[in-house]
Amino acid sequence: MSSLMANFYNPVYWHTWLGLGILRLVSLLPWSLQRMVAWALGATCFYLIPIRRFVVLVNLRICFPELTEAERRCIARRHYQSLVLGILETTRAWWQKPSKLPPYRIEGLEHLENAKAKGKGVLLVSGHFTTLEIAGRILCLNTRISCLYRDPNNLLLAKFLRE
Repeated sequence: MSSLMANFYNPVYWHTWLGLGILRLVSLLPWSLQRMVAWALGATCFYLIPIRRFVVLVNLRICFPELTEAERRCIARRHYQSLVLGILETTRAWWQKPSKLPPYRIEGLEHLENAKAKGKGVLLVSGHFTTLEIAGRILCLNTRISCLYRDPNNLLLAKFLRE
């Protein structure tokens, strides 16, 4: 075992192992159950991570001053639920067989293929949306691409994402 891999068994990484294990198990559930898990976990995270909740609520207060505090809290809770759902969609991109991925349609793939056929490089730019991983996986199933991203600070998670 490499010293780097041995280091990943250090207690500082236990939460990462636990999180990846839970995500792997949840990814085996049917999508309808994954959605229920996402809604429950997202609502829970809203209450368990106060500093993030504070930031979200301040941003909503700035962007939507006409809404009541209750309306902004409702939007914030739904945001957390949507965020967890996006994370679970990411696990589908990582671990599901192509035949189990949701139905999809790619528009404009011919433009990418035409540029590549002419020997031209193509740069695809995306926002940092929760559907980024699943879109990348689907694109990889249909054409050859390379991805660029910044490694997370967590070395175990960075190693996991590279492999």
